[in-house]
Amino acid sequence: MIDEKLIKDTITELLSANVDKDTIYSTLKDIGVELGEIEKYYTEVTTSQNKKTEPIIEEKKPVLEKPKSTADLDIEKQETDLKETEKEVAEINNNFEIPKPTTKITDSITAPDNDQFLKQISELQDQVGDIKAQINALTKIMKDILEENRNILNKLK
Repeated sequence: MIDEKLIKDTITELLSANVDKDTIYSTLKDIGVELGEIEKYYTEVTTSQNKKTEPIIEEKKPVLEKPKSTADLDIEKQETDLKETEKEVAEINNNFEIPKPTTKITDSITAPDNDQFLKQISELQDQVGDIKAQINALTKIMKDILEENRNILNKLK
């Protein structure tokens, strides 16, 4: 059986990444969580997120901690690797420039009355290209996060 806290944390992370409910259910089913448990924890997480009004203050951990198991160390390493991957993807996304088309719609329209119209079309082309690049980058990030969460949950089985 998979730990309740791990399931709730996974649901919370996926919700914060704007992953839809069906995908969350599918991901949890893939790792062996029963539908009844998924519904229960999903409801708990979404209800608690809607009721949050103050930031959560984490309790300080006691100085003396039990030694970490190999599984705990593996999970921490995967979490660190995931954070590093997310940073790398974010850096790539920030540096990503979509190539400008060599031929624009405006090249074929030359009427002087259409100057404003041509300018708007050109701006829209640039904006669509930027949006497409951002969507592609975000999609890759979300897929990577889902895959990493599946790997972590599968290892904990």
